[in-house]
Amino acid sequence: LHLFFLGKEFPPCTIDVFKIMEKVDYPRNKNDEVIAIIHPKLQDQDWQPLNNGDPLFLTLDGEVIAYKGDCTVYPTFINEAAYYEKKQAFVKTVKVKLTAKHIRSSVL
Repeated sequence: LHLFFLGKEFPPCTIDVFKIMEKVDYPRNKNDEVIAIIHPKLQDQDWQPLNNGDPLFLTLDGEVIAYKGDCTVYPTFINEAAYYEKKQAFVKTVKVKLTAKHIRSSVL
């Protein structure tokens, strides 16, 4: 932006961004009670790739619930206390590349 405001050409660039796909709740029973926690291997792994078969939740009985998906996702806001009452264990995102062509300012 600095180059653009100086009236110089802004060079082309590509950046990775994360597009929100959905909010994921904790597994619950028929009484709407949480029956699993975030798997320890997922905890503190915001923005890291999550692939089909990777551990997602751990039930109170010790059963691992794996991620079942057709593409790699990048979870974020994992196990954030502020989202617990909103029934949100994490947000599932996908990585997208954005490309910008060069831009020449007409200011000068």
